[in-house]
Amino acid sequence: MAIVRDPEDKKERILSSALRLFTEKGFEGTPIPDLAKDAGIGAGTIYRYYKNKEELVNELYRYWKNKLKETLSTGYPEKAKSKDLFLHLWMALANFYDKYPEAFEFLELHYHSPYLDQASKKATIQTMELIATFLEEARNKGDIRSDLGSLELVSLCYGSFVGMVKMAKGGYIRLTPETLRNSGLTLWKALAK
Repeated sequence: MAIVRDPEDKKERILSSALRLFTEKGFEGTPIPDLAKDAGIGAGTIYRYYKNKEELVNELYRYWKNKLKETLSTGYPEKAKSKDLFLHLWMALANFYDKYPEAFEFLELHYHSPYLDQASKKATIQTMELIATFLEEARNKGDIRSDLGSLELVSLCYGSFVGMVKMAKGGYIRLTPETLRNSGLTLWKALAK
C-alpha cells in the first residue's frame, strides 16, 4: 500500500530544497531537475506549484524577508530609549542569523537579483523601513548625529552586521552573544550624540 503524502508536504520539501540549493549553488546554478531530486519528487511536481523557477525563488524570498521583519519587530520596546531600541534591533538581527543562518545567507545572495519581482522588492523595502523609521525617530529626538539619510544609515548598520557574519564564516571571529552585544554598543556609540 502506497503512503499518500499531503500535497503541502511536497511544497515544503520544494521550498526547503530550494533554500538549500539556491544558497549553495545559486539560482542560476540550480536546475529544476536537481531541485526535484533533492526534494525527492518528480520535476513535474514543481510545476504544479510554480509556473517557473522565478516564481519559486520569489515566494521563498518573500517568506524569509517577512520572517526577518517579524523577528525584528517581535518584542520591540517602543517606549524604550533609542539606545535600547537599537540594541533590540541589532540583537534581533543576530538571533535571526543564529536561528536561520541558511535563510540569512539566501537573502544576502538574492536581494539584488534581477529576477526578484515587485512584491519581493516591496518586502525588502518594508523591512528596511522598519529600521529606517527607528533611525529617523532617534535622529528627531536628537539621539543620533548624522547627516546621512535614514536608508544610508540602515545600509551602514546592516552592512556592519553582514561584515561580521562574513568574518565569522571565514573563521576570523566568533559571534558570541558578548561579541554581538559589544559590537552593537560600539556601532551605537558611533551613531549617538
